[in-house]
Amino acid sequence: MMWTRRDPVSVVGALGPVRTGWTEVEMSFRWVVARFSGCTSYDLDVITADVGSDLAYVVCLERAKLRMDGEPTTIALRLTHIYRREDGQWKNAHRHADPVTEDPMANPTR
Repeated sequence: MMWTRRDPVSVVGALGPVRTGWTEVEMSFRWVVARFSGCTSYDLDVITADVGSDLAYVVCLERAKLRMDGEPTTIALRLTHIYRREDGQWKNAHRHADPVTEDPMANPTR
C-alpha cells in the first residue's frame, strides 16, 4: 500500500533489470518475495533526505541478515527512495538499490 499504482513508477533493484510501470514493478516485488525469507536482522541508516511540496527522497544504507533461495546471507545495499504526494498521502514512486562497494577514493592508486 505504500507504493503508487500511478505512472511513473520504477524499481532499479540490486538484482535484475530496471522495471517501470506498476505491472512490472509488482512482478519484481513478487520475484523478491519468492527468493528472500527469514529476516533475522534489519538496519536502515538514513544518510540524507529532503521533502518538497509534492516530492521527497531519502538516501540510505540498508543491511539485513536473511535467507536467499534458502541459504543464509547478509545484504548491504545503497538505497534511494523517491516519494510522491498523491491525494494527500506519500507514496513510493521509485527505488534504486545497489550493493555497497568499497570507496575507490579511500585508497587512491595515484
